[in-house]
Order: sequence, then structure tokens, then C-alpha cells
Amino acid sequence: MSDTAEAKWRSSGLSDEHAKRLKLAALSAEETAALGSSFQKVEALRIPYFDLEGRLTKFFRARYLGKLPGFAGQAAKPQRYAQPPKTLNEVYYPPLLDVPWSQVAKDPRVGVYVTEGELKAAAGCALGLATLGLGGVDVWRATKRGVVLLPSLAEFDWTGRKVTVVFDSDAATNPAVVGAQLRLAKELTALGAVPAIVTLPATEEGAKQGLDDYLLACGLDAFKALAEEAPLYAEAAALWEMNQEVVYVRDPGMVFVQGTKQRIAPTGFIQHAYANRHYTEVTVDKKGGVTSKKKKLAPRWLEWESRYELAGVTYAPGQPSEYEGKWNTWSGWGCEPVEGDVAPWRWLLDFVFKDKLEERAWFEKWCAYHLQFPMVKPYTSVVVWGAAHGTGKTLIGYSLMRIYGQNAVEVKNKDLHSGFNEWAEGRQFVYGDEITGGDRRVDADYLKGLITQEQVRINAKYVPSYSLPDLIAYFFSTNHPDAIFMEDSDRRYFVHEVVGGPAPREAYEAYDKWLRSKEGPSALFHHLLTLDVTGFNPKAPAPETEAKRAMSYDSKSDLGAWVADLLTAPEALLKPLGPDVAKKCDIFTTAQLLRCYDPESAKRVTANGLGRELKRAGLRQLGVGGVVGTKSGSQRLYAIRNHAEWCEAKSKDAAAHFDKFFAGEGKF
Repeated sequence: MSDTAEAKWRSSGLSDEHAKRLKLAALSAEETAALGSSFQKVEALRIPYFDLEGRLTKFFRARYLGKLPGFAGQAAKPQRYAQPPKTLNEVYYPPLLDVPWSQVAKDPRVGVYVTEGELKAAAGCALGLATLGLGGVDVWRATKRGVVLLPSLAEFDWTGRKVTVVFDSDAATNPAVVGAQLRLAKELTALGAVPAIVTLPATEEGAKQGLDDYLLACGLDAFKALAEEAPLYAEAAALWEMNQEVVYVRDPGMVFVQGTKQRIAPTGFIQHAYANRHYTEVTVDKKGGVTSKKKKLAPRWLEWESRYELAGVTYAPGQPSEYEGKWNTWSGWGCEPVEGDVAPWRWLLDFVFKDKLEERAWFEKWCAYHLQFPMVKPYTSVVVWGAAHGTGKTLIGYSLMRIYGQNAVEVKNKDLHSGFNEWAEGRQFVYGDEITGGDRRVDADYLKGLITQEQVRINAKYVPSYSLPDLIAYFFSTNHPDAIFMEDSDRRYFVHEVVGGPAPREAYEAYDKWLRSKEGPSALFHHLLTLDVTGFNPKAPAPETEAKRAMSYDSKSDLGAWVADLLTAPEALLKPLGPDVAKKCDIFTTAQLLRCYDPESAKRVTANGLGRELKRAGLRQLGVGGVVGTKSGSQRLYAIRNHAEWCEAKSKDAAAHFDKFFAGEGKF
């Protein structure tokens, strides 16, 4: 073994055992020259290269240990390394770590150090730093061969990985090296890494030192502290800072602000919202001149390969911001649940529901269930009405809104019917005050769709539309008994009427003080989270109440109310057809029924219109295809009494019953 070779690796802080593991070989001058015509006849250290699994490759370099002969030795900066001609450079991976480099490559949590020279890289690895070595400051690529990145480097997962570039202490004063550092940092940034550049100090005597020299002189802890303080590459720092602030969602192609959940169209992101954000781009020209230029950050981030990007958008209450590979627009609860005083809430329910204990119990479970299981869509909504103002209806809605925070919204009728529905974005709870409209039947169908739909298409100004899971619970309050049109068979609405006048003003002031405090909403949240909801089914029909039956009747049209009365008390309304028919007949045509409803033909109602109202009330035409052959001809018949039985009966039986009362009267 050559003493010179041994002294060389020891000068880098490497032991003989390290040298053995690195398979370093001391070469005599003759052995070096025998390697090929590109090698000088000088004593050297043969340094073999390894792949990521720690296996030897065919590539190697020779480190000259003596003065080169002839003119080569007279050069200002004589050659120190040689390698076989026409070989593609490789990256040096010292096999001195506790794990193979292939494992390091797959784990971006492991910080990597990059230095120039094999022995310097080995010195770092010997102390536990994952340090790879380059054969030159620019030897991470092969420009002349069109190789933009050496193959083994492409096997690394660079995303978010801290990469510390550590060149020799004279790098900061050498424009060529500074340029190489910047080029490497820029490439690492493009790959998604977070590069930092360490500037090693010179020795106390002012001599140049590399990573191995510094580790020997100052120790590992001192180097770690130096690396920790190393500035991040300006562009990378700005891009990664932006990654902490915003996220790009491919579908629908929008930028979301992480903290506020605000969504911004890409054009608005570049031209307005983030137009004032810049980073400094540093370049070095061919003469070594360093120039700085301020560049816009937003467009650079949008085109950056490692921008924070998710496939789509969702709404998942109680889940993290990134949920199932999508951006979760849920903005968090409005308060934290803390056990406390809920006497004001109990007072409010006592006042609003009075002796309707079953209705009160169902309503409170409805409130609690959606908080305990926020990912479950409730298929029912609540309508609380009372003719008097100030009876606590609004207080209920506002109390629940304090728990939901930004996930709750109060809407008016115009909001529901606007072409834009931004109000529905990111909502769990919607409080509607006096939701009525000109065409109640259309409004009712629209509201029913909102209450039960599983997806909501968000159509907002200036941004693309997109769909979200619809988990909204709807609570409506009104002073009108006919506020919402609903059919007798409606399953979606729970209706409660507040009877009587308002409570004393002092009671409302005390409640308002409790609700506006920090403790009030938190206590209510805790109470509802711990309320026993056993047996409550969010998809089951709402309970039938007296108030619901009354609102169903009051909200009907004149014809609809007449049909409802007809089904309830047919004998009284059928008297125009004769007392015997009114008392005993079950089956009629719409023309006959129209004579009962409008005997003087003063109303603008047709037989077909009356038929549609019968169908809305749940009746269907008798017979096959809706036609029954009678002695008066083919008729479209409806059973006003015993409807279910007549629907199951044979057409001939229905015809016989009809003919018993109307045979010979002709076509109706």
C-alpha cells in the first residue's frame, strides 16, 4: 500500500476500513499509465464508482498524487483527475451509509448533500451525512452529449427534499463555480427539491478548504449548524413558500388559498390576487458577471412541476384539508365544544315548543345528528313559523349558525333563485328567512331538490363551475302559515308552529348575551355533540305534525284546497250531483267533479286541470290505460271514496258501480 495514497484518504478523515469499503486502490506510476493513453505516468489513487445498490460499476476515476511530468505539470492549475476516454460521467455514491443509496433515493424526507469530489463525499457519508459526489461542479449533466441529468439522479424522488450544495470555500469568489451552483440549484428546484447553498469559510490562515477539511477542523455539529443557516435558493424558497399558501386543483382548474379556502381563477391569480409577489432570479453570464432580476412568482409557480396540486375539490366536514386526493373546502367549526351552561338553549326550546314534547325531542335530535355525523346528508328540513314577531324562531337559526361558523349562511328568497349559487359553496347549514316566491309549486319543487340532492353544482362569478357533495341541512323560519307549498304526502318538511306572543324583552337580552359570549356556543356545541340520537334516521320522513297538515292545506291553491276537502268530506261537496250520488257513489269523471267545484262556470278551471290536481293529491285514473268502458262510453274515472280498493278492482266492476248512478246520462 502506498503511504501517499493512505495519507490522502486520511487527510479527508477516512480510515483504512473506510478505504477498504470504498475499494480504493493505490497505483504506482506505471500502473496508472497502464490504464490507458489518457492517463499520466504518475502515482495515483484509483476510485471506483458504485450504483445506488452499492454494486461496482465500470466507471472509475484516478486521483493523481504527484506532480505531472512535462508541460502538464507546469500549468497554473494542473490536472488532478483522469478517467477513461469517451465515458459518460457518473455520480459518486459512497457505500458508507447505514442504508443503501437506493433507499435514500426513494425517501424525500432524507436530506442530501452535494459536493465536488469523491473523497469529500465519502467524508460526509462516514459521518452519517447522505453526501453524493460530483466529478466537477457541473458534472450532474453531460451537455455535449445532450444529457440534461445523469441517469442515476433521475431515480431520486426530489419532491420537497432538502438538498444542500457544499462546494469548496473559494466558490463564492469564483464566478464559474457560482454559476455552476446556481444552475444546479435551478435544476433541483425544477425537480421539486428545496436547495440551499452552503458557503464554507476559508481556514484561519486563509487557505481554501472543502467539506472534508471543514469536518476535520470544526466537527460535524459545527457543519450541521452552518448548513442549517444556509440560505435557500431564492427561487426555490419563493416557490415552496407559495406551496404552503395555495393549492392548484386540476378539476375545475382553480387556485385555492389554503388558509381562507378562497378560490381564484388562474388569470385572476396571476393578474390580480398575487400580481405583487416576486422572486429574485440570479444568473451568471459567460464572463462571470452576476445579475439579478425580479420576476413574477405567480406564473412561475403555475408552471412549476412541483406546485402543490390535487385532482379535484370536495366538501368533507371534520376531515383534513387534503382528503382522498382532493382539496377539502370545509373551513372548520365555528367554535370548540366545551361543556358548559345550556340553560338558555333549554329555555328557548321550552318557549318555542311549549307542550309539544315529541316535536321538541325530534327537532333537537335533528340539530344534533348533523353535528355528530357531519358527513351524512339529512333528507329533512325544518320549518318553524309563528304569526307573531319575536317568538324565538330566528334565535334558533342564529344559535346553530354560531356552531357551524363559516359553514353556515343566511339566505333570502332572491339568493335561492339567483343564477349564481355561491351561497351553497362550503356549507353545512343554511338558514332561510321567509323563503317564498311567486310560483309556489315551482319553488316547492326547487326546494325539495335542494333538500335531498347528493351533489351541488357551484356556479360562481368569474371562476369555472364545479360540483361538491351536498351535505346541507336547511332551517326555515317564517311569519306566514302558507310560506312553503307542500303536498299532503310530503316527506321532507318538519313543520312547527310557535303559538302565542313574544317572551319578555329581558329574556331575549339574556339569551343574546349568552349566545354572543365565547362560552355559550361552545356549551351548545358540546351539548348537541353528546345528545343521545339513538333511533334518529336522517333519511326517514319527517314526523307528521298539526302545523304541517295546516301549512299543507293553507299553501294550496283554491282548487287544491277544494280537492283536499273533497277527499276529506266528499258528501258535502258532491251535493250538486244529487243527494243519493253524494252519499253513495265512489267514482266520478273530472267533468262531473268540475260541476261540483264550479257550478256556474265562473272559474278558469278545466276538467283536465282538475284531473291534474287530483293526481297531485295522490289519486290515479281507474282502468287499463286510464280508461274504463261504461254504458255511457269510454270514461276517465277517479275513485273519490275507497280509492285504494277501486284501484285494485277490475274495470268491469268499476264500470258497473259508475253505471249504477249515471247510466244513460251520456258521455261526460
